[in-house]
Amino acid sequence: MCAAALAALGMNAQETTPLTAEMWHQWTGWGADATVIEDAETGCEYNVGQELGQSDMVIGPQSCNGDLYANLSEYSGIEGIATPGITVRFYLNRQDLQGPGVDIKVNTDADGKYVFNFSDYADLKGAGYVHLNFIKIAAVWQGGIWPEGLEKAVVESVNLIPKSGEVEDPTPEDPTPEDPNAVTAAWFHE
Repeated sequence: MCAAALAALGMNAQETTPLTAEMWHQWTGWGADATVIEDAETGCEYNVGQELGQSDMVIGPQSCNGDLYANLSEYSGIEGIATPGITVRFYLNRQDLQGPGVDIKVNTDADGKYVFNFSDYADLKGAGYVHLNFIKIAAVWQGGIWPEGLEKAVVESVNLIPKSGEVEDPTPEDPTPEDPNAVTAAWFHE
């Protein structure tokens, strides 16, 4: 979707990145220091653009195991388009194979737009990382909404929002102050 169309819908006009099944990996653990297990099979399903029912997998492995996830720590959120009036469910930062995680439900608006900003949730800000285990269409029995009479829904797009407002480090690579007693400023990024 072009930036003008996104802006007309009130969505992020920055260049977004489509979320793909290839972003899922098996990891050595669940914290920020986990590393990818090379060539491991994830069984990640990709059902973006498909007709789905309540609680069906949009993207992610059917096992929903905590060591299978897409590391989204370099992004600020997720946005997309889905059937108007449904709830999209994001499950993140699971702490063991089938243990607890962060369960976020985002309703689509009348145009089908949904936006999930990671910084809006203390459980994600405090963790220091964002590991997406799966995205499903939330069922009514899971706290989701589902329009009466709707048989199937479609999540048409799932896009990653880049972090914005990053300040370029103005310090030269090899700062050599003319005055040996000069204080050099350091710029830190989250």
